[in-house]
Amino acid sequence: MKYTPVRREFDDLFDDDWFGAFGGKQLMRTDVREKDGKYFLDIELPGYKKEDVKVQLSNGTLTVTAAHNESSEEKDKKGNVIRQERYTGNASRSWYVGDG
Repeated sequence: MKYTPVRREFDDLFDDDWFGAFGGKQLMRTDVREKDGKYFLDIELPGYKKEDVKVQLSNGTLTVTAAHNESSEEKDKKGNVIRQERYTGNASRSWYVGDG
């Protein structure tokens, strides 16, 4: 099958990596580092602010949760809404770190 530029872009739209970015597969990419007997987590949370993130340790399980709600609207000179957008995103990830 011959691909045109538009067809290739359309097929790329449905590529697993693209959908994963919005479906959670790519969200909260985490690197775990150990230094001097301590563990550090570097978590990517694009679009989230520090105050959107909550960390909890319970029964040996470390849970990181992020929730973000945003809305914006544009009005014309008469006050009529001409565009309104909303975004809500939640992500959560847990690791068993032990009881000690």
